[in-house]
Amino acid sequence: MDHRTHMFLKGVHMCSNEFDEKAHLAHMFLEGYSFLLTNLMKSEAY
Repeated sequence: MDHRTHMFLKGVHMCSNEFDEKAHLAHMFLEGYSFLLTNLMKSEAY
């Protein structure tokens, strides 16, 4: 495997890791958001 191929694969790997992190953060954000919304709905209902 030559140097360029190695660098390319390294870059792809880093990009996918970054994507995983962003996806995880987005998931956490959405979970927190829906949790807050549900609580707001509940308190509105009372």
